[in-house]
Amino acid sequence: MSLIRIGCPTQHLKREGLAMGLAEQWTDRGTWIYPARCGVVAGRSADSESGETMTTETGRVPDLAEVADRLAMHDVLAKHSRGIDRADEAILKSAYWPDATVEYGGFQGSAHEFCAILPAAISQYARTQHRVTNVAIDQAGDDARVESYVTAYHYRANDDGPDTEMTYLGRYLDTMKKRDNVWKISNRKIVMDWNQTVDATAVWEGPTFDGIARGGRVPDDPLYEFLG
Repeated sequence: MSLIRIGCPTQHLKREGLAMGLAEQWTDRGTWIYPARCGVVAGRSADSESGETMTTETGRVPDLAEVADRLAMHDVLAKHSRGIDRADEAILKSAYWPDATVEYGGFQGSAHEFCAILPAAISQYARTQHRVTNVAIDQAGDDARVESYVTAYHYRANDDGPDTEMTYLGRYLDTMKKRDNVWKISNRKIVMDWNQTVDATAVWEGPTFDGIARGGRVPDDPLYEFLG
């Protein structure tokens, strides 16, 4: 039976009749431990591939090593979005281990093979933007399960009708691994929660927008000159 730490006072649980007959223990971090069957849990526990327990402990203050790991994982997510929107195969591949796999709808297989075909697929849109938020990390040593929310905007210029804007809302379920002090994705599964396609309302000309740099693809996007 797995144990999960939560921050609820035992008096409240007993008053609600939720802690009857359940073992409890006060920890040095100031939280109570209850069996997972308690019914008021803030997370879950699972075993990582390394055999360590991967526990969601909501609100726990991480140590400095964990903070560094989490920053590295956030960087992987950000660089992946950059790779998609710039249609940059090299940046995309840098987010995955060579033996990584992806589950992207109709494509199931090698992540690096997927990175090789994605730039051509994304070129059907004049521009895209992928925003990653709500990053939740469950870590056990050199293994991590990372859920992040993605909002993706796609602008398509159509010759035979009005331009369209497609918005995609979903999540990335990433298994990440640290090897030689480097974090990368070893498996990614994409989940769709919502989408919408409408006629475009974007305005590209006029005094408000004249003179503003426009986003593009590798190597023409202003990013590449900025990075030198």
